[in-house]
Amino acid sequence: MNGISLQFAEFKGDAAELARRIDKMLAAAAAPASAEAPLAVVSPHAGYVYSGPIAAYAYRAVQGQAYDTVVVLGPSHRDAFTGLSVYDTTRFDTPLGQIPCDRELIGRLIGAHPNIGYRPSAHRDEHSLEVQVPFLQRALAGFKIVMVVVGGRDPEAELTLVTALADYARRKRLLVVASSDLSHYHGYSEANRLDAVALKSIEALDTAALVKDIRSERCEACGILPVLIAMDYAKRMGAHEGVLLKHANSGDTAGPKDQVVGYAALAFWRDGDRGGKGGGKTSHQGPDAAGGRLDAAARTELLGIARRAIEGAVRGSRAPEATSSNAALQTPQGAFVTITIGGQLRGCIGTFREDTPLFRTVAQMAVAAAREDPRFPPLTESELPGIHVEISALTPMKPVADVNEIEVGRHGLYITRGFNSGVLLPQVATEYGWDRATFLEQTCRKAGLPKDAWKEGAKILSFEAEVFGED
Repeated sequence: MNGISLQFAEFKGDAAELARRIDKMLAAAAAPASAEAPLAVVSPHAGYVYSGPIAAYAYRAVQGQAYDTVVVLGPSHRDAFTGLSVYDTTRFDTPLGQIPCDRELIGRLIGAHPNIGYRPSAHRDEHSLEVQVPFLQRALAGFKIVMVVVGGRDPEAELTLVTALADYARRKRLLVVASSDLSHYHGYSEANRLDAVALKSIEALDTAALVKDIRSERCEACGILPVLIAMDYAKRMGAHEGVLLKHANSGDTAGPKDQVVGYAALAFWRDGDRGGKGGGKTSHQGPDAAGGRLDAAARTELLGIARRAIEGAVRGSRAPEATSSNAALQTPQGAFVTITIGGQLRGCIGTFREDTPLFRTVAQMAVAAAREDPRFPPLTESELPGIHVEISALTPMKPVADVNEIEVGRHGLYITRGFNSGVLLPQVATEYGWDRATFLEQTCRKAGLPKDAWKEGAKILSFEAEVFGED
């Protein structure tokens, strides 16, 4: 497993030729506008003749920076499994030499979740990881590596990974690399159209939009899960946007234009980058920083943030960017915003992801509830005087081992299987008078799954919500 990969067979052990080719591609790539160290990058993984010139832009962005550890995330092309496989070894070899693996981080990750382990078959000739390593060897020095193959989706395992990486980055300089190509085997113009949809969401760090567009086939990415994980990590570490460094396809590099594969290089920097070169220290407080339930002042402030965001979005004006000096609202926390008129639902959107400060999450979800709930048309200005705003601040999700643990009225549910997922807030079951079984069935239906999916392999997570609204 530690031997030189078949992906490098064309060089026949000619390290000098491999180094020369990579150095040439790095030299041809434009330097990024920021001189600071990125938190994460996205890089394609086709053969070097096709995607190498684009990948070089990602590695030019990190060239010369100082990182203790690089975590490379790639999709599984040959092995079908659910969750994440962490390469449990001491080193990784390429024609350019050996790279030591970060045994401490590997030990922290394996076993952190039931679906995070080591699956040797997942790493056998997995080119999505392997082609990234020589670029790292030419761009960086003195780093260790962790190789992670991402299989079928397990949001809980992915969240565990992101949390573990963010915690490790508090004392180590960490770089996350997401390996992904974009559209596959379309005509040149169609490929560019599809890629533009994916890149818009990645640049906006909008994971929900990216998943929605992938599901509806409005875009493609073979490494969608590594990209989503890198986006979540970047947001957790203080980034609010991605920067597109280069986009092209195989028709631009070394192939015909009738069936092309799309490639992009992107980087994510911490806003303001207080950590300096090499970064590595997160500025957000931990999950207990709010010190308990929100007091009256914090609730009032959040409701004001939500209403201003809604009014600005509906009126087409640019509402002031949400800000808060209240420490209780700085903690990364999921939330839902519900809009009603005359007691009737008019919009409800939320997120359980704990990667954005609560005040900013509420502002984002308020706009989404007003404009993006697919069950309703966008809220109109004439409706604004009659709206009522309610906020549900969520506790972290926990896996449900026994459905008898679920308390109707106290717990909300998140149910997922494959790419399908659905969530219902605690108050929904109370409002409709559901018992536990009905609540589970309705959450499955919300996820687009059969009502009995909770009995047949779907993953169930629960959470609690602190619910408050305008007087």
